[in-house]
Amino acid sequence: MSLFQTSKGKLEVTRTGRTGPLIIFIHGGPGMSSAYLRTSLKGLSEHYRLLFFDQLGCGLSDLPPDFNISTVTESAAELINHHAAEEKEYYVFAHSWGAYLFMRFINGHMLGLAPEKIIFCNPAPLSSEVYDKAMRSLVSKMPRETLLDIDKMAKRGTNKDGAALLRAALPYYCGRQENLPALDFEYSLSSHKRIMAGMETYDFNKDFSSISDRSYFIFGSTDFIRPEDFQGVRNSFVLNGGHYVFEEDKKGLMLALNEIIR
Repeated sequence: MSLFQTSKGKLEVTRTGRTGPLIIFIHGGPGMSSAYLRTSLKGLSEHYRLLFFDQLGCGLSDLPPDFNISTVTESAAELINHHAAEEKEYYVFAHSWGAYLFMRFINGHMLGLAPEKIIFCNPAPLSSEVYDKAMRSLVSKMPRETLLDIDKMAKRGTNKDGAALLRAALPYYCGRQENLPALDFEYSLSSHKRIMAGMETYDFNKDFSSISDRSYFIFGSTDFIRPEDFQGVRNSFVLNGGHYVFEEDKKGLMLALNEIIR
């Protein structure tokens, strides 16, 4: 692990693997660290070079006084541009809310060298309207007792509560009650609240049209986010699992990556 200095603060970076193409991972959230991706996907280092980083306000990265969605976006783009400049080509793997963050890069024309291909895994929908609809559907499946527990954890707001909250919601994110993935959750509820408070309505569908030919989608068969939530998707895979399908169907993920990164 190391720290990368951006104009907005330092970001914690982890690099593994010595050979193969570079994949830069953008974790979900907001407020989560990259720990759950690092732990689940470390085996990919046998075939690829992997770069994970904690977004601003997450994990071991800085939490500056002006922490907001703009500083999170700008610092992440700086990190990606720095490491991409050292490569002839690179790939991006954006999970869940990380897809929203990546689309902010595209919308703001923030990337110098564009990735060869973008892998959107269990991605947040491209518009806030569809995203809100998907979230309402997710919440509607949760029993009242679970919702009350989640509300208590959110109000206490500790990092321990954040991890417990994600575990409580995991069956509904994965679409089943048994055989749930073991994930290394780190979740800052305070960072989550500050980011969500600054988010506005969005629609990235027009921006997506500029990168649709190099975009690949990986969905989970039981995820609450569905392929039909997206328009104009040309390349997609549906693996066996829910919202963390990279851990739930590792063989399927490896086959998909081998097909995408040739």
